[in-house]
Amino acid sequence: MSLFKDLGNYSFKVNDASAFLKEVFGTATLFTVDGVEGQIKRTLVSGLSDAIAESKIPALDLAANYEELGSYAMSAINPKLAPLGLTLCSFVIEAL
Repeated sequence: MSLFKDLGNYSFKVNDASAFLKEVFGTATLFTVDGVEGQIKRTLVSGLSDAIAESKIPALDLAANYEELGSYAMSAINPKLAPLGLTLCSFVIEAL
């Protein structure tokens, strides 16, 4: 999936279908890809923001450290996705 416009890409898998259905869809009567993707993107953006702050990589060096930042972000984001029954499998930053 594309992580807004040209920022990068990510992939995830559902490890706990029951938790995923309960937490993501809840009692909604209409299920859309956009709705699910929006919720996941909000979690990713929040996690990426936290990862950038916690990585201690200087702002001027971020572009030279996309791979390191992506790995750091995955480890920071996965605990946030676990309650949704999801695991982030890849997180590739292409531009910030």
